[in-house]
Parts: sequence; structure tokens; C-alpha cells
Amino acid sequence: MDATGKRIYCRVNREESVLSSNHKLSIIEIVLLVATFIIIGVVGFAIHQAGSGVATDGAAVARGATIEGKNVHR
Repeated sequence: MDATGKRIYCRVNREESVLSSNHKLSIIEIVLLVATFIIIGVVGFAIHQAGSGVATDGAAVARGATIEGKNVHR
């Protein structure tokens, strides 16, 4: 109630509409968060593989390794 003794309904309705729109947004945010963590995990796994020596030729070239006995950087 405000100072005049009347009940305020518009604030309650506004909060309910905000909650319902937040619920729709949170589903999208959860999907984006899951996708972000998957991407971070894939990139982290690729970096780990490159550092452990079990890597693709591209990562080996980046470390200065040789392919078929030839130094790629010369």
C-alpha cells in the first residue's frame, strides 16, 4: 500500500511480466552457456593435445617440427 492506503497493483504486474520474459531469456542463456563451455573444452583439449605431442601436422609445424625429414621453417 502507498501513503494514501490504496494498493499498488501495477508494480506486481510489472514484476510478473519481467519474470516471464526473464524465463524465456534464461533458456537462451543456458544454451549459449553450454555452447560456450563446449567450445572452451574443445579448444582446451586441442591445446592439451598439441602440448603433449599427440597432435596434427599443423600443430607440429607450429612447434617447429619436421615433416618427412624436412625442416618446414627453412
